Amino acid sequence: MMNLTIESFNIRCCECGKRITIFKSDLDIEVSYYDHGDNCMGIEIIYEIQHEISCPKCGNDIEITFTGNEYPEGAYNDDDATISGAEFIERPSMGICYQDEFDTDEYAVEATGIHGLIAQISANRDLIYDVTPREFEEIVEQVLRDEGFDTHLTQPTRDGGRDIIATKTGINGKPVVFYVECKRYSRKNKVSVDLVRALYGVQTSDKVNKACLVTSSYFTRDAVDFADEQNVMIDLVDGDALHNMIVRSAEQYNQDNFYYWQ
Repeated sequence: MMNLTIESFNIRCCECGKRITIFKSDLDIEVSYYDHGDNCMGIEIIYEIQHEISCPKCGNDIEITFTGNEYPEGAYNDDDATISGAEFIERPSMGICYQDEFDTDEYAVEATGIHGLIAQISANRDLIYDVTPREFEEIVEQVLRDEGFDTHLTQPTRDGGRDIIATKTGINGKPVVFYVECKRYSRKNKVSVDLVRALYGVQTSDKVNKACLVTSSYFTRDAVDFADEQNVMIDLVDGDALHNMIVRSAEQYNQDNFYYWQ
């Protein structure tokens, strides 16, 4: 039979830009048959998947349709994919599939949402530049949780260095409080010293133990030097260090029997 050749794919909402992962297991396929009559190659089998969702961020209506056909039976002939309300980040296609391709470990759990996104980014670092700023904050929050922090993701407003409030028990048994600011920048757009100074100002004003600035990019030399001058008060996490954390999280999901598709 025919079905999608990948187990998940990503789309982006045309209204708000949110990245959404669609899993094949959530799609229903309808099969119909067309008889071309005598002296032809038998029955043509037509497959169609129609899927409607609302964007979880803005409520925008999204419709996705896949079609494919076998003619003669068992032979890939053609396929098509259309979408409205969103765009494909990667365009999936249909092909001939067999039942054993769908068999999975009975103890496996499919990782969806941020877990699934982390799993994908662990395998392809460049995907971090495709996520929205809010998704970037959610990814950072999750990897901090995986590192043992208790976290609170603040509302998506001008929070002045408080994207995430993270706490961890110190060696004296008392909680250490971190203000975490997240900057999803392109690879070449480095974080300036001005942003690090501003975060330090918020930290000292609120008398918080530590501050941390996390970016998908890198920091300017002035930014690194300023952070070093504050001793252990500010941590800077660049794209390399963040990706290492993401890889550790993905490996943890594997060990915990999460099942995700790449």
